[in-house]
Amino acid sequence: MDTREMHGRYPLLHMSIKFTTILFFSCLTTFVNAQALFPEVYKGCNTATMTLESDTATITKEPKEIANLLIDNISEQVMRKLAGRITMQIIVYSDGSNCVFSIENESNIDSKELNLKPIFDNNLSWNTHDQLPISVLIELDFNKGKLNYRRLGVSTEKGLHELYNAGRPE
Repeated sequence: MDTREMHGRYPLLHMSIKFTTILFFSCLTTFVNAQALFPEVYKGCNTATMTLESDTATITKEPKEIANLLIDNISEQVMRKLAGRITMQIIVYSDGSNCVFSIENESNIDSKELNLKPIFDNNLSWNTHDQLPISVLIELDFNKGKLNYRRLGVSTEKGLHELYNAGRPE
C-alpha cells in the first residue's frame, strides 16, 4: 500500500501525523527560545550550553564595578532622569567575558538609548572558574539618581529570587 492509498483509507491518521509533527516543531522552537528569560532578546551570544544560578552566586563581580560602569558610560543627564527597573540576563563565559542576552526594561528610558548591550559586552570582565557559561541575572533599580543592584537566581522552589551572597553597591 503506497502513502496515497493509506491517506485515502485513513484520513484521520494522516491528520494526526501532520498535527503531531507541527506540534513537535512548535514545542522545539519554544524550547530553543526559552533560554532567554526576558522579552528583549539580543543576538550574538553563544547559548548552546549554559547554567543558571539558582541559590547562590557562582561567579563574582563587585557591585561597585557595575555601578561605576553605568556611571562612566551613561551621560549624567540621562542618569539623573533614569527611573525604574532594568533586569538583565548576561551570559558569562569561562574566560570571564560576557554577552548581554536578554533584558526586561521597566524604566522610563528605552534600552537602545541607554546602549546597555555594548556597555556591558565591551567593558565588563568577571571572575569565574567554571567551564560552562553561566547565565547571570542582574536587577538594576534606578530611583532619584540612586542605583540599587541585586543579583537574582532561578529555582523551582522559589522562582525568580534574590541571591543574598552576591553583594550590594555601597
